[in-house]
Amino acid sequence: MLADFGQASGVERAAVERFVRATYAPIVGDVSWDHDRRTLRLADRPYFRQQLALDGAGGVVPDGAPWNDLSPLRDLFARHAGGAVPPMGHLIAALAQQTFRGLAFRDAPTQALVGRRPVIFVANHQVITETPVFSKVIAPFLPAPPLAIANRTVAFSWFALAEDVATTYPGNTFPSSLRTIEKNDPTDVERGLREALAEGRSIVIHVEGHLALSCRTPVKRLSSRIVELAIEHDIPLVPVKFVGAVPVEPLEIGLWFPVGFGEQEIVIGQAITPESLRQANLRERRDRVVAAINELAPSDGAEEPFPGKPAFAEAVANRVRQGRGLMSSVIAESLARHDPRDGFDLAPIRAIVSGAEEPRYDHQLWNGTFRVLLLW
Repeated sequence: MLADFGQASGVERAAVERFVRATYAPIVGDVSWDHDRRTLRLADRPYFRQQLALDGAGGVVPDGAPWNDLSPLRDLFARHAGGAVPPMGHLIAALAQQTFRGLAFRDAPTQALVGRRPVIFVANHQVITETPVFSKVIAPFLPAPPLAIANRTVAFSWFALAEDVATTYPGNTFPSSLRTIEKNDPTDVERGLREALAEGRSIVIHVEGHLALSCRTPVKRLSSRIVELAIEHDIPLVPVKFVGAVPVEPLEIGLWFPVGFGEQEIVIGQAITPESLRQANLRERRDRVVAAINELAPSDGAEEPFPGKPAFAEAVANRVRQGRGLMSSVIAESLARHDPRDGFDLAPIRAIVSGAEEPRYDHQLWNGTFRVLLLW
């Protein structure tokens, strides 16, 4: 568990270990603590950072709230755009900082596995924003950016337009993270999955294809074709659980953002190998995959939404009342509240989104499309 503690004394090491075990269990990876900066890092939560302070009594206490260091995502965006983070990368970072609570692996071998080869991430579905956020935040830890499979109804959404804008940015080599299918057409579903698998990229798929209306509603259905294709192509299935974004009491309609503009955690479980699935019958295969998603902590019967952000919600509502679109308002408010500890410099894009400056990137047609996106 204890990996790199620099110049920390034995007492400090013991204090940090006690704190981590009491506060962040289960821990399945190494723990490191930057002694000079007093910063805690957890290998199984690759974005997580927490400042700690000695309490004078042989222990440590949190020094401020934890945060996500998104520099792996920043560096990935930059590598695909000639060295500088493209504007859509900045927007995704701003959105992630407000809605993304953290990414947690629950199995160290699976964390290593997804870094070596393509997998199929099989997940529940709470809010619309989780799909583009997850497809980006998991990308730095995979051999290639993943591809999210989504119902064709999202083809006319803000996120679909954002993917088009991102992939057409001059000099961009980051591939689209979205592939749309007609979920009620089994032939189209299978064709979309096969095309994605042929590209050699990991796939993200919400197995039920619709948004949950309560955080305590478990996954109940799974297409047998997903399991069969995993076996056919010899690809592991990796369960993913999106947590904390919808309320306990059932909603009437699904949400775009976590309830109350709060946050959502992403939990990744132990991979299910094709070999183990081959040994089971069809019903056992489906039951095993569904259970692997539902059993990721917290259990469905105990899950609660994370607290909302009333000040953020009110600020977004004020922008909407002034005539801005919802997405534009969320992005603008996210930029206004940006914490630079995430590794991104968002000052240039903040000026454009606020209207203080016009987009002046190399391609005028692209500038126009980007401007439309910011008015959504």
